[in-house]
Amino acid sequence: MAAGAFTFYDSTAKIFMGGADLTTTTVKLGVVAATYTPNSDTDDTWSDVSTNQISSTNTGYTADGHTLTTPVLTEITKGFKFSSADVVITAGSSNLPTHKYYVMYVSGSVEGLTNPLIGYFEGVSGSTVPETTSGNTLTIAPSGDGWFDMTRP
Repeated sequence: MAAGAFTFYDSTAKIFMGGADLTTTTVKLGVVAATYTPNSDTDDTWSDVSTNQISSTNTGYTADGHTLTTPVLTEITKGFKFSSADVVITAGSSNLPTHKYYVMYVSGSVEGLTNPLIGYFEGVSGSTVPETTSGNTLTIAPSGDGWFDMTRP
């Protein structure tokens, strides 16, 4: 499944202005239920979101999100794009539950924020991602343009 449209949280500017290098810091992708209502204006840390993450009990999901591996920044015209390897979750003895959002954040402290949020995207536009049954895998892949890009005018 390719990532949907990425929406930045307001805290993202503070992360980048604080000098966070997404290729050398730990970036995580949390899986969040449809009970979460994203608020890019007021949500700024993982603690604002974490109570809505899906269960990690025998589901294959890692509590507080999966670490993005092989992160890379690629220069594009007037900016850069951020990408990484796909996130692959194999459902455990319990099914991986239905969910709606994927939330990306920096694990650690940046500019006085602990686990600051970067952004989020929907798994399926306007709907929930169906459960993944035990033993099957869910692959969350950045698009060919990466998870997101940032450019200047």
